[in-house]
Amino acid sequence: MARIDSKLESNELALLRRMMEALRAVISEVPGAETVEETTTLDLSTPAHVSGTCRMGSDRCRSVADADGICHTVPNLAFADASLLSTDGSGDSPSLTIQALAVRTADKLRARLT
Repeated sequence: MARIDSKLESNELALLRRMMEALRAVISEVPGAETVEETTTLDLSTPAHVSGTCRMGSDRCRSVADADGICHTVPNLAFADASLLSTDGSGDSPSLTIQALAVRTADKLRARLT
């Protein structure tokens, strides 16, 4: 039987706090806007979409994969999952985006073989 334990580490919690503080600051500048409720996946103990472990980008020092999901440093290694997405905190399901990235990455790999 497989067991998966997932938890946010202190640096991730600090990033979430910083993100919420920045969001509150933006909202406070909007005339007439107010924060009515502030709830995240962390508050509700519901499943989260962990992502961002192999970020895409053109800077090899700040990303693991290129825009096609191909690893910068390991030949013939490609990613086709949520690891390509930048960390999105708690939000809507990224399933369709992941599927689109997987199809695009598969197309790029196929093109390399032909």
